[in-house]
Amino acid sequence: MLNPFELIPIVNNVPCKIESIEIWQNNIYLGTNDGQILLYVIEKVENNKKVTFKSRMEKRKALGYGKKPVEKLLLIADIGKLLTLCDGNLDVYNMYNLDGPNTQNGISVNKGVITFCSKKKSQEFKICVVTKRKLTFYEFIGVFDMYKEIVLPEVALTVEWCKTSLCVGSRKEYAIVNVDSGLYKSLLELDKNAPGPRTKLILDQEKFLLTTVDVSVMVDLQGDIVAGSIIWDSNPMSMSYLEPYLITILQNRCINIHDMKNQRLIQELNNNSNTSGKGSSTSSGISFQQTFEGRGNGKDFIVLYSSSPNSVYCLHVGNIDDLVHQLINRGEHEEAIRLFEIFFKRERAELEDSYDPEKEKRIHQQRLCKIYELVAMSEFYRFKFSSAFKYLQLSKLDHRAIISFFPTYMPYQTNYRSPFDQSDIFKSIKDNAISNAPNTIELKDVDSLIDDSKSQLTLYLEQYINNNSGNSSSSSSSSSSSSSSSSSSSSSSSSSSSSSSSSSSSSSSSSGGGGNSSSGTSAIIGGVGSYSEEFKDLTTVLLKLYSESNKISKLISLLAKCRINGNNVINNQFYIQDVEEWLNNKQLYKQLGLVYQYTEKYRKALLLWNRLSLGELSDHFNCNGIEESIQLLECKQNQDLLPEPNKELVWEFTPFLIKITQEKQQQKKQKKQINNNNQKEEKEDDDNDEDDSIKQLPMKIFLKKRKDQFIIDDVIEFLTPFGDYYYQMYLEYLIYQEENRIDYLHTKLATSYIEQIFKNSPELQSSQGRTDIPIANSDRQKLIDLLEFSNCYNASTLLHRVRHSLLYEELVILYLRIGQYEMMFNIIVWKLNNFKKAEYICESFDPHFSLSITNVVSTQTTINPPTTTTTTTTTTSSTSNSPNSLSPNMMGTSPSTNLRNSVRLSHNTINNNIQISSSPIQGFNLINNNNNNNIYLTNNNLNDSNLPKSTLYDPKRQELFLCLLRTYLNYKEQSLKSNVKNQLTNSLIKDSNGEPIIPRYIIEFLNHYYEEMDPIKVLALLPNSIPINLLEGYLSNSFNYSISQQRESKIVKNLQKSLNLSTKSEYMMVCSASVYIGPDRRCAVCSKPISDRVFVYFPNGTIVHPKCFQIPFICPISARNFKMNPVEYPQSI
Repeated sequence: MLNPFELIPIVNNVPCKIESIEIWQNNIYLGTNDGQILLYVIEKVENNKKVTFKSRMEKRKALGYGKKPVEKLLLIADIGKLLTLCDGNLDVYNMYNLDGPNTQNGISVNKGVITFCSKKKSQEFKICVVTKRKLTFYEFIGVFDMYKEIVLPEVALTVEWCKTSLCVGSRKEYAIVNVDSGLYKSLLELDKNAPGPRTKLILDQEKFLLTTVDVSVMVDLQGDIVAGSIIWDSNPMSMSYLEPYLITILQNRCINIHDMKNQRLIQELNNNSNTSGKGSSTSSGISFQQTFEGRGNGKDFIVLYSSSPNSVYCLHVGNIDDLVHQLINRGEHEEAIRLFEIFFKRERAELEDSYDPEKEKRIHQQRLCKIYELVAMSEFYRFKFSSAFKYLQLSKLDHRAIISFFPTYMPYQTNYRSPFDQSDIFKSIKDNAISNAPNTIELKDVDSLIDDSKSQLTLYLEQYINNNSGNSSSSSSSSSSSSSSSSSSSSSSSSSSSSSSSSSSSSSSSSGGGGNSSSGTSAIIGGVGSYSEEFKDLTTVLLKLYSESNKISKLISLLAKCRINGNNVINNQFYIQDVEEWLNNKQLYKQLGLVYQYTEKYRKALLLWNRLSLGELSDHFNCNGIEESIQLLECKQNQDLLPEPNKELVWEFTPFLIKITQEKQQQKKQKKQINNNNQKEEKEDDDNDEDDSIKQLPMKIFLKKRKDQFIIDDVIEFLTPFGDYYYQMYLEYLIYQEENRIDYLHTKLATSYIEQIFKNSPELQSSQGRTDIPIANSDRQKLIDLLEFSNCYNASTLLHRVRHSLLYEELVILYLRIGQYEMMFNIIVWKLNNFKKAEYICESFDPHFSLSITNVVSTQTTINPPTTTTTTTTTTSSTSNSPNSLSPNMMGTSPSTNLRNSVRLSHNTINNNIQISSSPIQGFNLINNNNNNNIYLTNNNLNDSNLPKSTLYDPKRQELFLCLLRTYLNYKEQSLKSNVKNQLTNSLIKDSNGEPIIPRYIIEFLNHYYEEMDPIKVLALLPNSIPINLLEGYLSNSFNYSISQQRESKIVKNLQKSLNLSTKSEYMMVCSASVYIGPDRRCAVCSKPISDRVFVYFPNGTIVHPKCFQIPFICPISARNFKMNPVEYPQSI
């Protein structure tokens, strides 16, 4: 048990039997069995931490009721009154000299009083007097004045009063009475044959304790039963309460002490055993009668009296620090903290005269931090690291003190000396495991404890770093005086034994002001020296922890925080040499390279990682250093914090990185060839893509913007010796992502693609003797993507290289770019045999945009550059309307648009079943094919659809359709030349002699596109021998369209004329309004004449002075808002 109290005699050999007792300051009032009040003065004596009391009788007072016992005493110290109950009489005496009773005290009840009580937790001086079945309430206003009476159903034997609730106990039951309303509420029925009821107010919890013979239950002030009860071995005879303890004298004369927070028995005193006090003991003859709480010697006091002998004792609370240490040693940490808070508050309440709130707050904080420190060390030695570090955070202990138990992480350059006996906690864990179970030790449990200690230490230091890193720069400009370590003033000591050793060996002074508990705070307050030293120590330890656990992101973040920029000087707030040596010993070369990087030792970092790549060093986490070197050279991390590595480092180390990645790629391919010999081709293609990702790594150095930009030609010259792959990738980055428009770069990339295609597929260089159509592979698709995406290359140069090849798709794009439409249509119709594609090009052409088809915008399929990870989406801008103009500028709008003015012209893109439909999006027509792919066509003239056309047929679109018609009509020559069989040759219309006249497909083409071509120009192209009946449908549709368009144009023209006249009429009406200012015209606001002064006119006819209005568009008279409610026509006045 805890044993917080010791029993000490106060008054010995009282001449009479004691019946009641009260205490205040150094005075004890005893009510005797012969009708007297004895006043004793006591004096507390402390000698060698042993407490004794001296007493003397100061005064004796007979109450005048014969030999009747004094049943109850009640002190109201604030008004200096002592209330006595003797033989049913309630009297009031002067508590200082026992003068009285005062017959003018105001209490009207002088006979038949059963008991009485005062109101607790109140600034009012009120008492309740119980007489049989009635409660009478008095308030002291110079005298006791009765203000209320309440009738009870039963005779009350005991009563307690708190706030507006009165708990009464009778022979029959316990009940709650509301003093304000008089409401009576029964709570607990009692056995009438049992001893009288006893109730006790638990003041701090505002609860009543209702006691029967064998149990006590708790109710709140409303009478509701709450959690908490006490089971009694014997009938309780008397109770007193000293927060948080309930002291009870039982019928067997034992004294039980319970903690009322959890109703747990913590101490028991009986007649047959020594007390738990220091050197005091009870003799077997003592029979305690009653216990009472009061204010004695300036503090709360518990006194008891006995009948044989007639003596008074006190239950003296022992040293609070000893009690707290006992609880900590038992692992009851929250109880220790709670007990300290209670007794500290009570202890400081004694200092009413010399009370300084700031000083008391500081003392409280110091002592509480000391307790937190003791609790933390107790948990630490029990290997409960989570709770240990939680209390360490509260203790304000210098963080380096706990790190002394982790000597492997403590920097050797520190000047800090720990107040504790240094020991390695890892060794303690292992030794404890071996000593407890030498034959059954599980290394897994030991490792988990060690890992737990590291993780908790990491969290502990992280919280400190995060809270204080922001203040490090400001502290550097504060006071320059360094504070000494608080360990010099510490009286604490700690044992370094295993979990069985306790932190109770740490001693704390009674004031609680010393020790290590404030060292963390003093280190920060003390100035630059101690603050920066502590910060450097802790960041050094945390860097080691992050490195050992391979937490790279946190390591980088901490390295960035350690760089404090003051007066343009970078100071790394950790011990660089210590960290470097530690990482070297642990073979953590990746982390060591990062430390070099963040201390701007780029060359050392790169050389270290190169050695890892070559296998000269072995990293603990099997890092090869390649990615780290690339990230350093590309400035991927904290580029705003770290300066860029110079270009010389890039030229020096990139060749090695390219070479080593190529070797890694080759090794990976060889392994996959061994393991995947039976894999399908698709799987091999996927593997090749994965291998390419390895090759791409060094290119990240050049594919990112730098403050000191690379010269493009220098990079291309540098990358060329390493093969086409690298400089192609660089050119793709410049074109697709950087939106570079330099023509020779586009031409160079396209030329490189062409050479790569011919190198990998030599059979594509010549089309002689070939009638097949080769399918575009990945190499060709990259070239097609570039040709469709860009218009900055030299199309003639590229055309010269591929003119006689089998790259038909590429030739179509190039001929379109240079405006050679007949050559383009010849390839589409006679080589690719794709009529719908040719017609689609003509149909999607926008004459207001360009004579190319790059205005076609694909929203479903976006062209991805083959070696880049992002999709470039641009919108072309309009260029010259000349037939010879190239496609629009490559990147004419912001990159935020998701539409790309490009379409693939390959045979896989244009389906043979394309249908034109209207689109709800302004400026585009929607093309739907049978694959449900949506392609948007720009149509810039939709907004001008209401305007009359300058010509019936657009000359540019007409030129394109006529060119396609000429290609179709050339079927005879092409069929003889190449013996091609297609829709033209297979659909010939013949005359009666069997001679071919014209392909039926051409007639269908004319019937479908009659709106696009002038029939006169069409007839001029058609052969003279064609029968007119074949053209009947075409000519009929064409003439109807022509007549309809002419009529529509006339209607639009007349409507425009009407609109013009209406606009002129409105203009004239607005201009016809006039304002006349006569001599009698006055301001509508101030009523002063306008005369020849400047005036303001509102559209509703209001005239005011310039100073008579506030808002220009709001009339000051009618408050009309002309922006929200404009006037149709101004009024003339």
